[in-house]
Order: sequence, then structure tokens, then C-alpha cells
Amino acid sequence: MMFDYLISSGFGPAECELAVARFADYAAASFGCGAVSRVPGTRSGTYRSVVVRAWSDADNGPLDGFLGSVMWICRSPFRPEHRRKNWFIRVTRAVPSNAGAYTGRRLYQVWDKRFIRFDTFRSGGHGGQNVNKVETGVRATYSAWFEGFDEPVSVVCTSERSQLANKREAVRLLRDLVCARIAAAEAQEVNDRWRQHTRLERGHPVAVFEGASFVRVK
Repeated sequence: MMFDYLISSGFGPAECELAVARFADYAAASFGCGAVSRVPGTRSGTYRSVVVRAWSDADNGPLDGFLGSVMWICRSPFRPEHRRKNWFIRVTRAVPSNAGAYTGRRLYQVWDKRFIRFDTFRSGGHGGQNVNKVETGVRATYSAWFEGFDEPVSVVCTSERSQLANKREAVRLLRDLVCARIAAAEAQEVNDRWRQHTRLERGHPVAVFEGASFVRVK
């Protein structure tokens, strides 16, 4: 099974953003988690958030034991005189969305005309002598082959005089519809993930790391 996790600094300072980067490295080294997306932090090498992906044959993902607040105990590498040593980040399951596996891709990476199915029918629209005699109307259906499109997308075109012209127009309309769905799904996922940033609880950590080498002590 595939598991996505959001590692967030919760709008914390640069030290929390560094903790996000360190925990992402820890997850990669310890559990083979790969970064799916990153939001850069305020300093080089830091991140406001990172989404990592992991695989497991079990019902639980490898980072499920870290869900909640994670504390890093370390003197600030950016502000040596700062008295604070406890920095918190949050680990959550990444919010699922209809965008699925194509989040962050451009349209050309998911659009493929081979996955369009055409159905023709007799059109009652413009067609001169062809009206109700030949099948000039076209229904085009895009049967998604990638995760996220859980149902086909269809358009109907009867505005042109020939079946070929209606097919061309249907393909154009279908491509625009798929593009709009991708954009809407991506925007929704971004909004959902950013809402997670405000939910960081600074306290009651489920795991504790310590020192510049980011060693787990709890």
C-alpha cells in the first residue's frame, strides 16, 4: 500500500523548518520514504513542509508511529544566543484529493488521445441534408488510466455539419474539461494541505529527537 505523509513546520521559525528537513532525511534513511513535494523555508536547506511517500505491505504505514507532534531538542544553529531549545513539527497523513497521482503534473503528462472513446449518433442539429440521416453527432469519453479520475469524463458535440468536425470539436472540449478538473483538484489539495499547517500542537510529542545530528531519544 502507498502512504503519503505531510511533515509541517506549522508556520514555526526557521528552526522548525530545519527540523522538517531533518525529519524528512530521517524518514528517507530509516524507512525509504521519498519526497513527493517540498515547500522551501526561509533559509537554505529548510522546508516549511515536505510530503513524503512510503510503501508498506501492512495496513499501517511506516510513519504512523510519528503521527502528531515531533520535538527536536537542539540549540538554534541560526540564533546561538536564543534560549529556546525545543522545536516542534507535525506529521500527518497527507490529505487525499481527487488529484491523486497526477498532482503537480502538467496536462501533457496525463492527456493521451488513445484513451478517448467515440460514440456517434444521429444529430438533430445543423447538418443540412444529413440531419437524421447519418450519425454526425459525437460523444467523446475520456476513460482515465491514472489514479484520481474515478469516473470517465464525457462531452457531446452536435454543432458541426460532419462527424469528423464534431470529433475535432469534442476532443478540444474534452481536453479543456480534463484540464479544468486537474486544476481544480490541485487547487483543492493545496488548500487542504495548507490548512494542516495551523494544527501544530507544541507539546505532548509522540517522538523526540536531540542534537545537531538529529538522534531519536524517544
